[in-house]
Amino acid sequence: MRNEIGTPVATRRLKTEISGSPVVELRIGKPRKEASGQWTCPFEIAGLEQGGITFVRGIDALQALVLTFVAARRVLRESKRKFSWIGGEGYDGGLPLSIPEVLGTSFVRKIERTVERELSTRLAAGKRRARLLKVKEADSIPSKCGSIAGPGRTSMIRRSPRWT
Repeated sequence: MRNEIGTPVATRRLKTEISGSPVVELRIGKPRKEASGQWTCPFEIAGLEQGGITFVRGIDALQALVLTFVAARRVLRESKRKFSWIGGEGYDGGLPLSIPEVLGTSFVRKIERTVERELSTRLAAGKRRARLLKVKEADSIPSKCGSIAGPGRTSMIRRSPRWT
């Protein structure tokens, strides 16, 4: 096993909530097949006290890569530092939570359905809020309409919401 990441297949720069603190960078290497037949995937989180390269094993390249995300997420969360990056903030660097298959297929499906239902509910609520905001914004937009308010006068125009 080489003690290097090689050319990273993915990187993410994370800023910490501590001012003056160095930027933390997650680097994930390409999965490699070992002589034993197992696959390893290296990752490194530069800027954290733990430091160093970690190698994660899997039965194939995909499992090694997925488990690398799981391991990197755990290291970031255990640092108890809050990070921000383009597109988000949190304690996990934006790495997805993986539901372990060892808990059983029915359990995994139950969790997936619960998450999907919650996402659908929040998405629908967000769409409703967006429509309401558009209506409120439209209510406050002055418009020059000679036929409604007369020449040169400003009138408030109410737009009806679009239901999609």
